[in-house]
Amino acid sequence: MINIGKESSGVMNRGDHNTIGQAIGDGIIIVGGHNVHLSNGRIIDKDLKITPKHQNKVISNEQAFERIGAAVRSNLKQLEQNIEQARKESSQMFKLTLIFASVGFVVIFVGIVLLYLEQTTAGIVSTVSSIIPEVTALLFFSKDKELRDTITAYHNHMLKSQKLLTMIDVAETITNSAERDKIKQEIISKVLEID
Repeated sequence: MINIGKESSGVMNRGDHNTIGQAIGDGIIIVGGHNVHLSNGRIIDKDLKITPKHQNKVISNEQAFERIGAAVRSNLKQLEQNIEQARKESSQMFKLTLIFASVGFVVIFVGIVLLYLEQTTAGIVSTVSSIIPEVTALLFFSKDKELRDTITAYHNHMLKSQKLLTMIDVAETITNSAERDKIKQEIISKVLEID
């Protein structure tokens, strides 16, 4: 049996949880002996008595499981694209940081040389004006750090999503149908946060 503990149950952040719920769609799923009614990706009712009017809204565990797998795969692709975009932006910010830090250093150096040559006014103006590129470099560095933090968060989230996808793939390989269905129900319950 696959153990889906607290770490795994937090696989999805709120946005992804909604995406996966929406991928399942509106309907009623029978999970672990409970009838769970979903609307717009959210659970609106549990242990709903299925009547003939609900019959056309029933989604099988297999359909729900396949939709969850498709949503997780789609989320992983999106995460990979987001990471690639963030890396490109971070690289650009880092280059700009180096450029402006270098310009600031050169301007300070010129100011020091002018002060040494007893060009006091020009040296002071030059040294003071070096603040502008240095502050700009600091802003770019701050943005670069923010992008690197975002990349780290995306990466951690991607690892958790890959773990869920691995559990989905492993569940598909189990030959004992009763055990396979039980694990699929367990995964569905954790993804939808069904108690």
